[in-house]
Amino acid sequence: MAPIINKATRTVYYPAPKCASVTLRELYFEIENGYPFRRFTINGEAMDLFWLYGHGELFAPIDVPPGHDVIAVVRDPVDRFLSFYRWGVIDNHCNFESPIEINDFVANFATLLNRTAKIRFHLSAQLMFIGTDLSRYDRIFRIEELADLERYLSERSQTEVRIRRLNTSTRQSIASELTPASRARLVEIYREDYDLLKDFYSPGG
Repeated sequence: MAPIINKATRTVYYPAPKCASVTLRELYFEIENGYPFRRFTINGEAMDLFWLYGHGELFAPIDVPPGHDVIAVVRDPVDRFLSFYRWGVIDNHCNFESPIEINDFVANFATLLNRTAKIRFHLSAQLMFIGTDLSRYDRIFRIEELADLERYLSERSQTEVRIRRLNTSTRQSIASELTPASRARLVEIYREDYDLLKDFYSPGG
């Protein structure tokens, strides 16, 4: 995903899928424009937040404007997978012909990962979107700390910022349905993310 540069908050935000990125795209749009985003059409083609801010770009450093902080939101890698599973499989935003049991999904992860570009995008490691050198960031927020991000953006913009979670599943947690073997496999699949995010998350929770 392309980074979002916001003058009002003086931030450069690098989004990663299933890390509140849709929520924060809409937030940045509202901060910049003064009203909530609504989808619109041009010549019969629907335009959404991804059209405005970019979609599938992998991490690439940019020249940071003076006075801007570089920020990101990160998530426990296994929890991020579970979020995708609820949204993509149970709620079927990824158009599966029939539901795939979660442990079967993990067992066939490599095959299912490449089923469509949409699935691959959402399940690729976070490091693909935020890079491998976290020292370039001024602030990194865990997804559990969005209240801290609200305060931070409010202080920098001198306006009250409220984050409304979007693009989430309404289903209850399905973490208990993962077998220990499946959880261990996911930890290995996302080992590079766990190594990168060692100061924020550990495989043991």
